[in-house]
Amino acid sequence: MNTGHGHVRPRADGVKARCGGPGICDECSMELAQTDGQTSNPEVAIGLLMNKCDFLESRIATIFEAIKHGDEKHQAWLKQKIEEHFK
Repeated sequence: MNTGHGHVRPRADGVKARCGGPGICDECSMELAQTDGQTSNPEVAIGLLMNKCDFLESRIATIFEAIKHGDEKHQAWLKQKIEEHFK
């Protein structure tokens, strides 16, 4: 019987812990990792995608901020690395 928090794998009793689920709760994140990221719960799948989108959006903003405030030498280096990555 599933005794987890109910976010990754549904519990027989239908209970879901008020922990925030994978990405917020360590126990739910560990449970999801043990399933290779597969879940039958559409709410969890959507939440994981949203977390990844938020993460990527913040990383892109950080990169653009670094480009904007960097000196010309580092701006050129970063531009070259980005172009090499997308070749």
